[in-house]
Amino acid sequence: DTSALDEAKAERLIAIRGSLEAVTLAVEEEGLHTLVVELAGFLRPDNDPELVTGGMLAVQRFLAGTELSMEEDIPILLAAVLRLLVVDDDAVSSMLLATLRVVLQTIPKEDLQHHVSTVNNSLRQSMVTMRESGQKYLPGLAVPGIVKALLPMVTQALVQGSSDTRLDASHCLGMIVNLLAEEALQPMDVRLMVGALIRVLSNRFAVPLKDAILGTLVGLLEKAGQLVKNFVPQLQAIFLKALLEEARSIRSKAVQGLTIIAPFNNRVDALFGDLVGKFDMQSAMLEQENAFPLLESLLRAIYGVLLKAGEKVSEDNIDAIEQAVHNLYESPEVRDPTPERRTAAMGLRVDCGAVLGLHTRFLSDELLSAYLVDYVLELGSEPAQRHQGASLLQFNLRYSSPRAMRCVGDRVVARLEETLAEEFAPVLTAGLKACAYLLACPEHDNDTMAMLEKSLLPRICKVVAAGDKNGKTEGMICIFKFAHSHPSRLAALLDLVVPPLVDRLQDSPSMRAVAENVIAAVLGGVGEEAAKSYLSGLKPGLANALDGIVKNPKPTNLLASGADLSSLYPLK
Repeated sequence: DTSALDEAKAERLIAIRGSLEAVTLAVEEEGLHTLVVELAGFLRPDNDPELVTGGMLAVQRFLAGTELSMEEDIPILLAAVLRLLVVDDDAVSSMLLATLRVVLQTIPKEDLQHHVSTVNNSLRQSMVTMRESGQKYLPGLAVPGIVKALLPMVTQALVQGSSDTRLDASHCLGMIVNLLAEEALQPMDVRLMVGALIRVLSNRFAVPLKDAILGTLVGLLEKAGQLVKNFVPQLQAIFLKALLEEARSIRSKAVQGLTIIAPFNNRVDALFGDLVGKFDMQSAMLEQENAFPLLESLLRAIYGVLLKAGEKVSEDNIDAIEQAVHNLYESPEVRDPTPERRTAAMGLRVDCGAVLGLHTRFLSDELLSAYLVDYVLELGSEPAQRHQGASLLQFNLRYSSPRAMRCVGDRVVARLEETLAEEFAPVLTAGLKACAYLLACPEHDNDTMAMLEKSLLPRICKVVAAGDKNGKTEGMICIFKFAHSHPSRLAALLDLVVPPLVDRLQDSPSMRAVAENVIAAVLGGVGEEAAKSYLSGLKPGLANALDGIVKNPKPTNLLASGADLSSLYPLK
């Protein structure tokens, strides 16, 4: 009889609760530590919720009524209460805030910062428990008032603590942000957290601490969105200053921060002009050892602001950054670097190309045509010039494929035909990446697609059949992107596309894996009837093998590789 069992259980829990209250109110100093340990035991997350709530009530009654010194034992109770943040139970949640407040009120205000390590460790333990149970967020943090109750301790540690305490507080705040569901984030909590982080960042710190604090701030901005709008001026000043720091990790977080706040920034054009000015200043000092790293960060910040709020940037600033980046891209220091700067220069060229490609999104058709002709399609016959043209075309087609084809499509295709016949591998690779962007674009009209299929696809298939390893891989990625964006168009092209892919099944395991993924995308995309019709014309053994590949596709990340720059520019 479950009802009888429930009744007996309730009576037992009431009796336990009454006994706990009686014992706690009668305890003396000699038994204090033992009592605290016993009380903490009742607050285990895996206990019956009724037992936990009884324990919380006992803690509240005891702390409210005792005159004993809790200095040494309060961390035990604080940790025990914080462990309950993982419990998703209404009864426990309803008492959690009151219990936490009583525990925190026991701590003198001036000593709050010294307990932030306890909060830190408790949150780490809760993260482990949470992940083991498959939870994404801590349910207890969503209880109204919980975050607000913890913030005075964390902000005091951030503003007044030692370097170690501030580092603990930064990590603690970062975990609170990460473990709190977005819908549970309260505007007042955001204001308190952002305000504390801004205040503390006005001081000078060692790199690890500043890096941690900036990381926490960026994480909060990502989650809070428009709730940080009122802080944009202060945040912008912080990130602009950090953008020129020596430590790359700090500059990277500055780039992220400027990108995140760009959509909420009412003075984006002024910010962009400031970035252009800093870029010009650094470009004039290329001989300095740290010039390349600083320019890299500035370029990525410019890219991020353009990506998120480019429509707010004036034509004058768009034109200014185009000229400034082209000047850097074509400078002797970047085009012909010393051996020790070669890797950094290569990275700068990629960053320059990304900004130049993205800026075309904001050009009129007339200016886009002129830009492509002057800077991309007519760059001369030397290998370095051909490589530069193919690389820039790759970046421009990423952002402006339909408009580029509409404006100067014939010349774009002619240029790509030349690059696909290249023997110089870097030019060929850049050309294949550019083709991937063209073929992946779903916005081309039928005439454009017919031109691409006639002019470029046969050349790409030829590279897949007889190119070097890198060319084969990039060529297969082109076909994969085409199959993903225009599957129905491949039905009439299977005799062209599939044979070179079949050849790659005889290659190394890694090459075979790519070929299998592309075959599955091609034959799976054209539809069952078209696939069956094509397979029926093949030898039975080959047809069965290809049918098996289609029916048992393997997981693939090809859509995010090859011609995609998401690893370099993840801010979409």
